[in-house]
Parts: sequence; structure tokens; C-alpha cells
Amino acid sequence: MPDITIIPHNSPLNPIQVRSQWNDVGDANARLVKQRRLAADLGKPAPQGQIQDNPVPWVKHGNIYLSLFETGENSWTPIVTQLANNDGKRLFTVLTGRHGSNIHLTKSDGQFTGVKDDEHRKQDLRKKAELMPNLPNSSDILVLDVSDPDFNSERRLRTAIRQHVQAGRVVILAWCFSIYALKGIRENYTSQELANKHPNLVNLTVNQIIRADWSPV
Repeated sequence: MPDITIIPHNSPLNPIQVRSQWNDVGDANARLVKQRRLAADLGKPAPQGQIQDNPVPWVKHGNIYLSLFETGENSWTPIVTQLANNDGKRLFTVLTGRHGSNIHLTKSDGQFTGVKDDEHRKQDLRKKAELMPNLPNSSDILVLDVSDPDFNSERRLRTAIRQHVQAGRVVILAWCFSIYALKGIRENYTSQELANKHPNLVNLTVNQIIRADWSPV
């Protein structure tokens, strides 16, 4: 399994700058994800290939782990392995079941649209089953599908994360670009609306995103 790469929550780098320090595997993963999304939009078969294991950079903010860009199906398991076997953590919540990007479209009722991907949920359930025999007996991993309407909005997602953190659980947002999970904008937005609501979005540093969206949750 890949090691964990932790980016400080107060990092002055933006995710693009972090990506520049990532290796070629990350770039190959990014191309494959982009090709799959394009194929899905066009109603064509998904291109062949598999997301490769790589030390995906995570931002750790308290007991919350956020991804900076593309993740693979093995990206969150090293976090659980290390925390359970080395740091004495036992309670984990893996949020899954969806895609991510640096902006999320929302319907009039605030629900995210176009993010659901049940294959992610199935993958993470399989990974949980593989991982559990290698963890202390008291370990508990809850795989939670946050594409469910009960969690599928900025407000409801934030509430769920807060509740699980307050219950003493480590919460892993196990989808691509999850540091941007609370960056939503209505469907059919204009460029001016985007600029007004999320100014300078692509240049925001990790520290700025954490302070704006995750402090406190």
C-alpha cells in the first residue's frame, strides 16, 4: 500500500502547486479520470485502464482527512491502517459514493447534482472487507454513502461530518478534490456568479480553503 502524504492544513500552497510536486502516476490518474468523465458525458464506453496506487496527498484538519485532487480506491486505506495499528485510533467514517471537483453544481433545493457514483461505494465496501482482518478487533469502519439525499448538500454534509467528529471518529472524505466539498454553486451559473461567490477559486491556498470552509466544520 502507498504511504500517507500529509499536507499541512495551514499550507501556503494551492492544490495546483501541490500537484506540481506530485509524480507522473498522479498525472496519469488525472488523465484517466478526465477521459472517463468525458466518455460518460458522451454516453460512450469508459476507456480501459485503472487508477494506480500513489501516495495521494491528504490534508489533515483535526480528525478530518481531505483529498486535494484525484484519488484511487486504495488511497484512504493507508490512513486507517496507520491510525489503527500505530496511533490507537479505532473509529473511522469513510464518506463515499460520489465524484468531486473544485466546484459542485447544486439544484434549487441545495442538493448536489451529477456527483453520485455507486461504484465508489461498492469499491470502498470491498476495501473495508479486505482491511478489517488486519486491524485491531475493536476497530470500526463505517462506509457512508453521502450521495444519499440525507447528506447530499453543503449543509447536510457539514452536519454529518460534525456529528461523526464529535462522536470521536476519524472522518475521511474519500473522493476526488474533497477539500472543495463545500464549494457549491447553482446549476446554469454565470461566470460572474462564480467570480462573486468563489473569487480566485483556483488560486486559493490550502490554508485559505481550510479557514473558509472547515474551521470550524
